[in-house]
Amino acid sequence: MLMILVLDQITESQSVLQAKQIANYLYTFKRIQVLMDFTVTSSSHPDSALRTLIKSKDKFDLVMTAVDMSHIDGFRFLKLVHSVDKDLPVILSSASEDTQLVMKGISNGACDHLLKPVRVEQLKIIWQHVFRIRRRTEQC
Repeated sequence: MLMILVLDQITESQSVLQAKQIANYLYTFKRIQVLMDFTVTSSSHPDSALRTLIKSKDKFDLVMTAVDMSHIDGFRFLKLVHSVDKDLPVILSSASEDTQLVMKGISNGACDHLLKPVRVEQLKIIWQHVFRIRRRTEQC
């Protein structure tokens, strides 16, 4: 079974529309959890997400995090995740199509950058890919 940690939060500076999009984004993860029989752990605060990751270090197969959060930016969180487990795939997400933002994430170790709102179909493909890679690695 694939274990995924998701970090995103609604900040005070976001509009009602943005807040609804994030709520839908987190709901999408819960939907796909049922559809794909994956375990999804979601958090709205980076400290609790990091504590969860450290406590269950070898159980997670993938981390997904937003870039734009109030407590920490996604790039900093990416570095913290890789300080716990350098091989854990991290996917960033944001509402921005800025190529420099995407490249900054990739150059800092993210394996992908998804544009919000993330679609269920995108998640299925990515998660299946990660699951296959992790299963092959375990068999070797």
